[in-house]
Amino acid sequence: MTDEPGEDPFAKRQGEKKHRVEKQETNQLQNLKQAAKVGALPSHVQLAATALPITGTNSVPKKVTKHELGDVAGIAATSTASGGKFDKKLPGEKAPKKQGKHRKFLPVVEGKGIGFQEKEQNEKVLNKLISKHSHEILNVDKAITMYNVKKEKKQRHKRTREAFIELKQVETKEDTQ
Repeated sequence: MTDEPGEDPFAKRQGEKKHRVEKQETNQLQNLKQAAKVGALPSHVQLAATALPITGTNSVPKKVTKHELGDVAGIAATSTASGGKFDKKLPGEKAPKKQGKHRKFLPVVEGKGIGFQEKEQNEKVLNKLISKHSHEILNVDKAITMYNVKKEKKQRHKRTREAFIELKQVETKEDTQ
């Protein structure tokens, strides 16, 4: 923006925005016409969880039932952060059947008892992970075989040591004689 005399920068900016919006609308109409030629709805209009073909396919779209439309509208209504609580309702529109769930996050700023809450939350996650893999933590068969191997190794070591001591004793007896 320039500060030229006799030129209103706010009016200029408003005019530029109007031009951009008009251009976007014409592009959108062209896209819709192109998609209509192919026989499918554009991807941003397609309903979630329905059997409508994707843009660019030649298959004939399945007629969507009233029930499916209601389900999709309910999903769309509750897909906002507020769970659709503050969205404007159309006349005759019913409240969504499925209420959106709010996720509670710990506050960013440290406060009273927050450290305890965080610790509790971490323990909960850790316990969940450990319980999933608890059968892998202690493999009893493996532990028994390791114990037996160590025991046999000790016995072998003990026998070889005893044999070595006996051999030395025999050698010392022969040397003394």
